[in-house]
Amino acid sequence: MKKTFKLFAILMMLLLCTTLLASCGDALTLKKAQADPYGVLMAAIEKQNADITSRLSGVSGALESISKGTATYSFELSLPDSGGSSVEEISAEVVVDAESGTYSGEAGIGPKGALITGEIWGDKNQFALSVPMLLGSDAYGVKFDTFFEDLENSSTLALFGISWADLKEQMGIDPQDMFAKFTSQDFRAATEQYITATEELAKSMTPVVAEEMLGEVDTVTVVYTYTKADIIKSGEAMDTYFKAIMGDLLEVAEVEYNMDLENMPETTAYKYYLAKETGRVVKMEITWDGTAGAVINFSTDENKPLDMEMTLNTEAEGQQIQAKLRLGEVTEEGKSGIVMDMEVTADGETHTMTMSFIRDNADGKYRLVLAADGEEAVMAGALTYTDTELRFTVDSMVIPGEAVNFDSFAVTAKTGGEVEAIPEYKNVLNLTAADITAIFENFQ
Repeated sequence: MKKTFKLFAILMMLLLCTTLLASCGDALTLKKAQADPYGVLMAAIEKQNADITSRLSGVSGALESISKGTATYSFELSLPDSGGSSVEEISAEVVVDAESGTYSGEAGIGPKGALITGEIWGDKNQFALSVPMLLGSDAYGVKFDTFFEDLENSSTLALFGISWADLKEQMGIDPQDMFAKFTSQDFRAATEQYITATEELAKSMTPVVAEEMLGEVDTVTVVYTYTKADIIKSGEAMDTYFKAIMGDLLEVAEVEYNMDLENMPETTAYKYYLAKETGRVVKMEITWDGTAGAVINFSTDENKPLDMEMTLNTEAEGQQIQAKLRLGEVTEEGKSGIVMDMEVTADGETHTMTMSFIRDNADGKYRLVLAADGEEAVMAGALTYTDTELRFTVDSMVIPGEAVNFDSFAVTAKTGGEVEAIPEYKNVLNLTAADITAIFENFQ
C-alpha cells in the first residue's frame, strides 16, 4: 500500500460503499444474490434507511409534522445579572409559512429590561428588517431578484466612492457568475456526470458471490474489487463536479486543488456479509492491496439498526493510524438514546472519547456526557415533543474545570402562528445621503 493517501479519495470510496449498506427484509439465497448482486444491495438501501429513521422517528417525525404548514420557532437564552454591563438575554421568534415561503419574526439582545429589539420579514425574493434603536423608524432591506442589478446601480456604494465594478476587480471574481453556476447547465451536467459515473462503475463490475458462516450466522458474501483505474475514473467525475462549484473560489484564494488519485492503492475491495435469514448486511470489510483497512460489524438484531462496531487501519502522511468506534442504542427500560466510544491511535499515541445521550421517555429529561482523554463535559435538560410542539431545554452545563452559568436556555418549534406582511422598506443598495446621515445619528 502506498504510504500517502489523499483523504478525499478515501472518503469518496467510503461514501460509495456505505450507500450500499442495507437490509433487504426478505430471506436471501445464494442464487438470488448471484442473479443480481448490485440490485440486492441497492434495493436494501430503502429498508436500511427506514430502520434507522424508525429509531429517530420521535424528534424527526415531530419536526416534519410541525414544519409542513405554518410554524413558530423560538430561541431564548437568559444569563445571570451583570448589573446591566453586558448581554444578559438573547431571544428570537420567527413564524414561517412553508407553503408560501414567507416569514416574519422579532429578536432582542442586551441587558435585561433594556434589550435592543428588532423585526424581520421576508420571502423568496426579499428580506427586510427594522431595528428602531439603531436604525430609526424606517425598515431596510434587499431584493434578491434584482440584487445584482441593484449593485450595479447602487447609490449607496456611490456615496462612499465605491463602484460594483471596482469591488469585482478587487475580489478577482464575479459573484453573479458564481451564483449563476449553481443553476447553470454546466453545474447540472457535472452533477449528473458524477452520479452516472458512480452508478455505471458499480453496475459494470462483476462481484464475487459466495456463502460463508459468520459465527453462527449463515451469510452470503458479495465482494466488489475496484482497481486504481476504477477509482481514478470515479474520482475524475467528482473532480469535475467539485471544480464546477468551487473552482473560481479556489483560484482567488490561491489554493491548489489536486486529488492526486495516483497515490491510491492498486486495488480496493469491499466485502459484504448478508445474513440469509433477513438479508441484512451484518458485516463489511474494506481492504487495500490485500491489507485490512476497515471492518464494520452491524447489529444482527433488526430492532437495533444503530448498533455497530468499526475498526480502521490506514497510513496518512507517514503516520500509522488505527481507529475504533462503537455505537450502541440505550436498552434500559423506559429510556432511549445512544452511546458511542471511540479510540484513535496514531504513531503509538492513543486518544479516547466517549459520548452518551440518555433520555427518560416519561418526562423527557436527558443527560448528555462527553468525555475525552480524562476530561468530561456534562449537559442536562429536557427534550419533549408531540406532533404539534417540540421543546429542547438546557438546565445545567459543566465543561472541564467549570460550570457554565445561565438562568435558562430553550429552543421551541410549534405549529401555528401568523406571518406579518412585509412593510415598505428602503433598499440598502439605493440609499440617499439623508438616509445614511439618519442612520449614523441613530447609532450615536
